[in-house]
Amino acid sequence: MADAGLLVRVALPPARPPQPDPSLPGPNLSPEQQAAAGELIQAVRDRRFEVDLLDGVTGSGKTEVYFEAIAEALRDGGQALVLLPEIALTAQWLD
Repeated sequence: MADAGLLVRVALPPARPPQPDPSLPGPNLSPEQQAAAGELIQAVRDRRFEVDLLDGVTGSGKTEVYFEAIAEALRDGGQALVLLPEIALTAQWLD
C-alpha cells in the first residue's frame, strides 16, 4: 500500500515504559504481608538467593509484596527480572 501511495511510512522510535520510581509509597500492607515483604527485602539486602512462594487467593496482595522486594532492589541500584504468567497483568506491573 505504501508503494501504491496509499500509506506513508513513518519511522518511530521504540516505545519504552517509564523507569519505575522505587521511592513512591505503595499501599498499606497487612501485618502478614509486611512480614512476607520483610523476609524478601532482607534476602535482597543480604544479596542472598532464595526460592520463595507466596500462596494466596487472587487479590490477596501477593503482587504488592513482590513490589516491595523489587523496590528495595531498585533502591539499592540492582535490577529485577519479572516473569508474568498472564499478559493481562502487564498493565498492573507498569502502573
